[in-house]
Amino acid sequence: MTTYDTNESSVQDSVPYELYKFSRGTEEWRFTSTEGTLAYLGQDYLVEIISREAIASTAESQSNSVVVTLPRDNAFVAQFIGAVAPTPVALTIFRNQRGNTPLETVTIFIGQVSNIEVDGSTVKVTCTSLESEFTNPLGHIHVQLTCPWMLYDSQCGVANALAAVREGA
Repeated sequence: MTTYDTNESSVQDSVPYELYKFSRGTEEWRFTSTEGTLAYLGQDYLVEIISREAIASTAESQSNSVVVTLPRDNAFVAQFIGAVAPTPVALTIFRNQRGNTPLETVTIFIGQVSNIEVDGSTVKVTCTSLESEFTNPLGHIHVQLTCPWMLYDSQCGVANALAAVREGA
């Protein structure tokens, strides 16, 4: 019996395929780079002309990104041409070797769509890993009507002495 690692490292026996699952809320679009529709975890992955560049990693941000290419007439990407997604779209990429069991499928990327670029008859979908969300050195401060800081604390910026009421004024 062969295993994923054995086939993945083999020069002659390696026949990889990938599964791409885009999701937004309850909507999902599932594609595969292999021949024929595949079922994985009870879900069908439809054949599509889909490819990706190598998963890029940068030392500065400790994050990974990947660019996935799909045909412009694909129903998933067509909805974004000339529009902005109302909510984030997640991407999970699974990888396996032909002839292996579905249990040997490996998750190689989990992220979120960050950019979509039309390039002639194709669309390049750039996705940033979820890892980058956790390595962001800046805190997440939400825009709100009231100030998020405690009055007169070090982050507030209002000096207690300046706000004091003067007697006899």
